[in-house]
Amino acid sequence: MDFFNYFHSEISKIIELVAKDLKVEFDASFLRFSVEVPKNEHHGDVATNVAMLLAKKFNKNPLQLAEIIVNYLEKIDCVQSVNVAKPGFINIVPKYSFWQKQLFNILDLAENYGRATTSNNKKVNIEYVSANPTGPMHIGHGRGAVVGDILAKLYMFLGYDVTKEYYVNDSGGQINVLGKSLYFRYLELLNKTELFVKEDNFYPGDYLIAVAEKLLQQDKDKWVGLEESLWLTYFKTFALQEMLTLIKNDLKLIDVNHDIFTSEKEVATDANYLEVLEKLTSKDLIYIGTLNTPKGKVAEDFEIREQKLFKSTNYGDDSDRALEKSSGERTYFANDVVYHYNKVKRGFDKLINIWGADHIGYIKRVVSAVDALSDGKVSLDVAGCQLINLMDKGVPVKMSKRAGNFVTLQDLIKEVGKDVFRVMMISRKNEMSIDFDLAEIKGQTAENPVFYIQYAYARVNSVLRNYAVELGKEITVDELKKADFSLLNHENELKLLKSLLKLPKTLDLAIIGSDPHRLYLYLIEIATNFHSLWNKGKENNDLRFIVKNNQQLTIARLALLKATSISLANVLNIIGVHIREKM
Repeated sequence: MDFFNYFHSEISKIIELVAKDLKVEFDASFLRFSVEVPKNEHHGDVATNVAMLLAKKFNKNPLQLAEIIVNYLEKIDCVQSVNVAKPGFINIVPKYSFWQKQLFNILDLAENYGRATTSNNKKVNIEYVSANPTGPMHIGHGRGAVVGDILAKLYMFLGYDVTKEYYVNDSGGQINVLGKSLYFRYLELLNKTELFVKEDNFYPGDYLIAVAEKLLQQDKDKWVGLEESLWLTYFKTFALQEMLTLIKNDLKLIDVNHDIFTSEKEVATDANYLEVLEKLTSKDLIYIGTLNTPKGKVAEDFEIREQKLFKSTNYGDDSDRALEKSSGERTYFANDVVYHYNKVKRGFDKLINIWGADHIGYIKRVVSAVDALSDGKVSLDVAGCQLINLMDKGVPVKMSKRAGNFVTLQDLIKEVGKDVFRVMMISRKNEMSIDFDLAEIKGQTAENPVFYIQYAYARVNSVLRNYAVELGKEITVDELKKADFSLLNHENELKLLKSLLKLPKTLDLAIIGSDPHRLYLYLIEIATNFHSLWNKGKENNDLRFIVKNNQQLTIARLALLKATSISLANVLNIIGVHIREKM
């Protein structure tokens, strides 16, 4: 049972009664209040803003309404105490017995604890990475890859039908440059570089040398001296295929696998663009007009000119957006609109994009387009991931020669491993940059959060193994479910149990905010409370998990440990990190 949902349900019943008492016509909107953990743990275990939310509707000030609600809450059997805090928060402290009873539910659900047991039939598309296929993955791409992959696993855990998608930007100028860069490397191997002038935006990384060697082995010198029109398409296609293979291999290093790779060239066709224009025109959302000078730094070639514009301001954007330049050429935004309409037509109920920090200002216009093209039926959420600052003992790490101008994901994973990388990518909120220090993260100490979490799981299972050796057999979950949970009355035991019970709420909040960082905080909280309890046992024999001559207390504590093991494992599986039985 999600205890937050339990108290929301109980308070909802109270609000209906209060509305009846005060002769206020009840409305379903009255139930849109929150129930959460108080910001100050000393205020209680559960807090609600219901009094502040409904004060005006009930013609009371928040404190008055809160006191009325408290009178009802105090009558609920599982409630120990209730208090009101300005400006009207209601804080609840349940009885110990309430928490102890919840332990049974964790043991009973086991690997399904926190999981949606039935599908909700909603289709979710999560598009992530989608880096230009012009080279290997760098560590910045890796952050978006992990965030997207964990969100996909989380949605699947909660019963959604998820498609993991990579959008391949295989058209446009950067692919032409890629093809030309490969051609230069090809000529370089043949000592024929005088036949081709290298462009300023040439891709300098050594990774293209291996691609050129493969092409040379296959085609020999057949492309030497030919006109660009005869070789460019071939070299672009060859380079693109090799880069996608390179990208997929890089992503496998961190256990990221997409269900589908969608080609921009195949989606953003003239026919599909015309279909988008017709739909938007039918809604009177297209017009020919001019845009004001953009805020901030203005490009030297900017001019006020007539363009084909989309009325994104109708959907809350701060400016209408150009679909075509004055020349009639499509903008990048136009192709993105076509692509997102393609996703709408594929029947997804929800779209999620994971973008880099440099695309944050682009969000509202794309959200507006999805809203317009889906008639408001499909939502688009965008999580923007900030940069990673890679250091070693506080000193910035030098760039990779192989990549040309960045640190490759492959190089970093060789240093720290997949598990460390995945955990660290959610160690801060998406919108915050990460300082990734190799020296700190490779140490097996409490300062290394990955070690700290995995060590908690290993310690828990060492106790369960030791007891099995002592008993001569493993204790079953069914036996643990019969334990006398009322014996778990030490404050550190209750603190650990309370942290375990936050899982369903944590998963919900991570979904609502596209925020896998909440899973990291949950793991750290459990690990901290467990290690604290472990250390108490080292100081005081009465607090050890296996208590000689007290079988009942031992079984109750082992039940708590099993619940801890279950909770840690379920979240570690969602974030894609190995579960270590021993360390």
